[in-house]
Amino acid sequence: MSNNYDALIGEAKKILLDLGYSRKGSVSPAAAFTLVALAGLKPGQSWDSASNDCLTIRKGLMERMAQIGKGYKENSRETIRKEGVNALIALGLVIKNPKNPRLPPNSPHTHYSLTQDALSTLRRYNTPQWARKVSKLVQASQSRITSEKRKHARQGTPLQGGFNIQVQPVV
Repeated sequence: MSNNYDALIGEAKKILLDLGYSRKGSVSPAAAFTLVALAGLKPGQSWDSASNDCLTIRKGLMERMAQIGKGYKENSRETIRKEGVNALIALGLVIKNPKNPRLPPNSPHTHYSLTQDALSTLRRYNTPQWARKVSKLVQASQSRITSEKRKHARQGTPLQGGFNIQVQPVV
């Protein structure tokens, strides 16, 4: 990893811990790199400069990670997806396919970006408003997750041809 990015990666790990991320007591490096890459930060920039670009795994995140100095191999996209992107989605920091929510799950055009709430919170890192923004983001994320679980339970599983199935537990 380039020493120029060490400070940003360290801050990303602290941010993720503040937001409740913990994988076996620590922050996954893939999650920290993913956060910095999605925020579009470069050495010398502070979190108030975070941007909200839409990136795919291959053409966006992996290229930015290479710039950071973390050269993931081509076959490590799944590590980035599982430990980075999916973890940040679960925290409510990242949204999948904001420009085209109807993309199929395995589309090569699947893209990710920071949520507006996450962007607003990240821009307050190291300010007096940080703790309040973190608290609001965590509450909003928990509400959203609960709402999405209810929505998915009502909608069922979409199939080709426009049909949905609903799976009910057998008692």
